Amino acid sequence: MNELKAEINRLKQIKPGIDCSYKTVNGVRLPVEIYVPEDNKNKQTLVIAIHGGSWYAVKEDAVTWDGSWMNFQAQYYVSKGFTAAVFSYRSIDFDETTTVFDLIDDCKDAVAFIRRQTETTRLILMGDSAGGHLSLMLGIDDSINADMVVAANPVLDCTEPSWKHIAKTEQDFIKASPAFHIQKIKPALLLLHGDSDTVVNCKITERYCDSMKQQKNDCEYIPLHGAEHAFLLQGYRSKDEDVMRYMNMIDEFIEKRT
Repeated sequence: MNELKAEINRLKQIKPGIDCSYKTVNGVRLPVEIYVPEDNKNKQTLVIAIHGGSWYAVKEDAVTWDGSWMNFQAQYYVSKGFTAAVFSYRSIDFDETTTVFDLIDDCKDAVAFIRRQTETTRLILMGDSAGGHLSLMLGIDDSINADMVVAANPVLDCTEPSWKHIAKTEQDFIKASPAFHIQKIKPALLLLHGDSDTVVNCKITERYCDSMKQQKNDCEYIPLHGAEHAFLLQGYRSKDEDVMRYMNMIDEFIEKRT
C-alpha cells in the first residue's frame, strides 16, 4: 500500500512541458497542458484526457489551471512514454447561447492545437462522464482521425431528462447523442461502466457497444461490479488501488491494438 501511495505521489509531481491556452472566447482563455515524455518509446502516440462534470467547465478567465480531474491520466501516460495532454472547454453555462456543440468545437480546436505542438502520429481520446461523451463525439468525426476512444461511464443518450441543459431542441439532443450515431467508424472503442452508477445507466453503454459491434466496429465493453460514477478519477470516490486496476484494464486494451 505504501508503494502504491508513493507511486501515485510520484505521478502527481510530473509537470507539463507546455501550460498555456489553446483558444480565447470572448476574452476567456481556454487552458491546455501538454506532457512530453523523456522516454521515446511511445512518444508518437498522443493520449488526450477530457474531463467531465456535466459539461460545466471554464466560465471566467483564470491565470492558472490545475488540469482538472483527468490530469492524473495524463501524468500516468506520460510516465509510460506517451505524449499526453489535458484541456478544458467552455462551460455549458458560459452564456445564454452556449450549447454542447460549442463545447465540441472547443474540443476539436484543442485537439488541433495539441497536434501542432507535438510530433505524434496516433491519437487516443479518453474521457469520463461528460468527457466520455465528448471523446466519443470526436471519435465518430472522421476529421479528427482518432485511433482509439476510451470512455468511462459516458453520457450516450442526451435525450434523457438529466441532460436538458446542454442543447435547445429535440433534434439537437439527438444530434449530440452517440447512441443515435450507430455507424462504422475508424477508432477502436473501450467502454467501462460501473453497475452501481446512479448518474448514467450502464445498460445504455452495454446496448451502445452491442450496436456498434453490429456495425463491425472494434468495441469492447467492461462492466465493473460495484463501481460508482466517475470511478476513474483519482482522489474522488474510488480507492487508489481500484483506480490503478482500471488503468491497467485500459493499458491492456491499448497494448493489444498497438
